[in-house]
Formats: sequence, C-alpha cells, structure tokens
Amino acid sequence: MVDLARNNFSAPVNQKKKEVNKPDKFPSAASLVSTHDRNGTGPNLIEQIPDILDRFRRYPIGLSADIEKAFLQLGITPKHRDF
Repeated sequence: MVDLARNNFSAPVNQKKKEVNKPDKFPSAASLVSTHDRNGTGPNLIEQIPDILDRFRRYPIGLSADIEKAFLQLGITPKHRDF
C-alpha cells in the first residue's frame, strides 16, 4: 500500500466480495397477518377536504386540534405502573 501511495496509484476498488449464505431469520413471518392488513384502509380523507375548506370559509373563527399528540400529555404516577 505504501508503494501504491508513493507512485500516485490507488488500490482497486471493485474487489470481489465473499458471498455469504444468510439463512432466513423469520421464515414464518410471510404466513402471518400484519396489523396493517387487519385494520383496513379507513375512510378516504381526500374526499373530505372540500367540505373542511368550506367550513373554514363560512365562519370567522376556525379551530383545529391534533388528537394524536393530545394523549402524550397524560402520565401515570410511578406507584400505579406495573412494569
């Protein structure tokens, strides 16, 4: 390597790599039903966008909320935690 560096040559980049036969870690995972498949697709929210925009135009004050983040504000006291 030192000789290569002194002569302004570089080492070959595309060396052949040793192929390793990796076994499947979870062979039964393909036969299980995922939670995403079980829950379904839900309502089409894109169809509701025009109605929502009309409501904001109709009234002088509009409110919005993030229900998903609201539950992050709740806490359980340490004496009531079982884990």
